[in-house]
Amino acid sequence: MTTQLKSFRFTNNAIGELPHPKGQAIYKDTQLTYLGVLVGVRCKSFFIQASSQGRPIRHSLGKFPYMSVEEARKKGMAVLAKIFNGENPNALRKSERELSKFTLACVTSHMPPLQACSE
Repeated sequence: MTTQLKSFRFTNNAIGELPHPKGQAIYKDTQLTYLGVLVGVRCKSFFIQASSQGRPIRHSLGKFPYMSVEEARKKGMAVLAKIFNGENPNALRKSERELSKFTLACVTSHMPPLQACSE
């Protein structure tokens, strides 16, 4: 079960000190109100949550501590710009993933078989 707890100004120290609950907990940033952190049993993940064309969009940014709060804010602002321009970054990510699968399938189907080296 996910519970939304409170909003506060995110800092690396404050995020690091958040306890890991048995389920999931969501915290929101007061500086960038669309930025949140999802705290699970094992990890803490930054996300952006906004609405586009009446539909809610939640886009994952990265995991703490591999991504700092400042990096999450910068990346989050770029994602928000796309959302507010009517783009869905999740749909873009999905199409890129599908394209890479298609490209890999095309490359592997046209590759000649490997031959053993003789010395």
